[in-house]
Amino acid sequence: MHANDGTLAENWIIERGGWQLDRVNKAFGYMLGTTQADQKVSRVLSGWKPKDGARLPPLAALDPPVLARARKMQRLLFSNTMGFADTALNIDDDVADVLTATLFMHFPDMLRLCEGSPFITKVRETLAELNIGESELLAWGVTITRAIVTPPATTASATDDVEEKHSPALVDLIKRQSEQIDVLILQNKRLDERMLAVESELRTLTKNPAADSACSDLSLTVAEQQSPLAAKATRSKKKGAQSLSAIWFEWFTAEPRVYASKSVKKTALYKYRRVVQPGLLLSLNWL
Repeated sequence: MHANDGTLAENWIIERGGWQLDRVNKAFGYMLGTTQADQKVSRVLSGWKPKDGARLPPLAALDPPVLARARKMQRLLFSNTMGFADTALNIDDDVADVLTATLFMHFPDMLRLCEGSPFITKVRETLAELNIGESELLAWGVTITRAIVTPPATTASATDDVEEKHSPALVDLIKRQSEQIDVLILQNKRLDERMLAVESELRTLTKNPAADSACSDLSLTVAEQQSPLAAKATRSKKKGAQSLSAIWFEWFTAEPRVYASKSVKKTALYKYRRVVQPGLLLSLNWL
């Protein structure tokens, strides 16, 4: 759907044939619109862009001397539609060129699929009359196929003009990027040099035992100086003040009971009693 075109409605694909053609305008709209939608879909399925116009096989892609021989063959093939004295009855020259180029393009396929067809018989009769070989006709078909497959010269020239217009800007951008890359490379080189210098100093320190002993003595003295501070820091702090509700919860609801536990020290029980008993007396007096 997105590959076709934004102007192509979904009903042309999803509800194909499901319209109620109860009016004349709907019938005409369906017939005309369906062909346009089919053309867009077929272009995409064939590898073409949906908005591009039809590209016809050009007979003029042949060289002038070869084109003259192809014109003679064209008159023999379409003698029933191009040999009238009244020009109004003859088909247009452009139409005849497209038909002739199409015959030349598809002659190898028809020769491979159905060699005994009337088309192959007629073409061989014409070739024999004009003294033209089948190999030459196959070369004509290849030339026409290349001309229709390759993009037209106008689009190619337009793209070349665009590239020429944008070439200075592209050159400036490439120069800036190359300069930035050079700066990054230089920074990486300097970082590598610094890392090598640091590694060399570390190696010299590890190889010198005197420096190692000095470093060990220095570390011991520093550890001795820090040990009193660490001892002070590891001392247990006194228990801070607790709320009365927290102490009551631990005394009356904790399992096992604090006053009945054997693991609790007597000093802790004494502190709990000093806190709990006055609170209990106050509560009884309030009641």
